[in-house]
Amino acid sequence: EELRAQIEARAWNASVYGEASVAVFEDAALSYLEDGHDGRFVAPLLQHFRGRPLREITGKEIRDAAKAIYPKASNATRNRQAITPARAIINHAADQGLCSAIRVKQFPVDKSPRQAATLDWLTAFRSISSERNPRLAALAWFMFETGARIGQAVSLTPSDLDMKNLRVMLPASKGHPAQWV
Repeated sequence: EELRAQIEARAWNASVYGEASVAVFEDAALSYLEDGHDGRFVAPLLQHFRGRPLREITGKEIRDAAKAIYPKASNATRNRQAITPARAIINHAADQGLCSAIRVKQFPVDKSPRQAATLDWLTAFRSISSERNPRLAALAWFMFETGARIGQAVSLTPSDLDMKNLRVMLPASKGHPAQWV
């Protein structure tokens, strides 16, 4: 009887005040997933925000949820696994008229500068890894010579090679078009 009363109340409110008045986080998450978005980090958010009306969730609550769900994680992890997916789910619901869009300030992340591998480093790496794992040595040398990213390098197929002209077709990546190298 209690469940029936809840379902009836929700249906009544939706018919009188619109779907946005009864939309809860799990409705938004389900719609988000059904639309084909990545669901890797949705389960902990669902557990945390279960039953919460979308219109009541604030940016501060999402930041607090990130700390609660991932208490020992780095800020980068909290941003990637809690803030970004929660914001995406709510903004997806906003696109469907179920709530207002939300802005959530991410946690600060210190980015240490990366240092590019030098020819000396690569030569030393190749001499060590040639005995243990010659394919890894070849992959590292190929990426160094072509500027290919790891995803581009491992996705190559024989049809991407032009042995006659000694070149390879690198697939598009990070805003750069596919190109012969």
